[in-house]
Amino acid sequence: MIEQDYLLKIMQEFIDAIGKIMRRPNEDDQTAEARMQAHFDAVSRQFFQQPTSHFLRLEKEDILDDLVAQSDPRRTEGRAQMLAELFYRNALIKSSLVERLDLLEKSLYLFAYIGRTSRTYSWDRERKMADIRRRLDEFKTEG
Repeated sequence: MIEQDYLLKIMQEFIDAIGKIMRRPNEDDQTAEARMQAHFDAVSRQFFQQPTSHFLRLEKEDILDDLVAQSDPRRTEGRAQMLAELFYRNALIKSSLVERLDLLEKSLYLFAYIGRTSRTYSWDRERKMADIRRRLDEFKTEG
């Protein structure tokens, strides 16, 4: 019970941290993207002890192995949830189509993993996965 409470507290801190990353109306797009990316990197370092770029260099299949290697395998699902959320939110701010697609694909991969391994069904996770699939389909029809 104590471990579950601890994990819920960490998840809430994580959600609060990425929730603070918002665009200011008086910033141009490049300034806003750079500022938000710096915040994403700070959150990634705080919760994963790695910058966002570390995960971007990895193939989506290797990310789970990296998460397992970094901590207790029992916490992989929670860490995968956090990283999937970080990728998803990060993709929404990217101006580069290539980076956006990479982040969306990695986020979808991690959300799908969680869906397969979790004992809990999540409407929010399913909604995000549907949104990611829709965005990926849009990008494929544009390109």
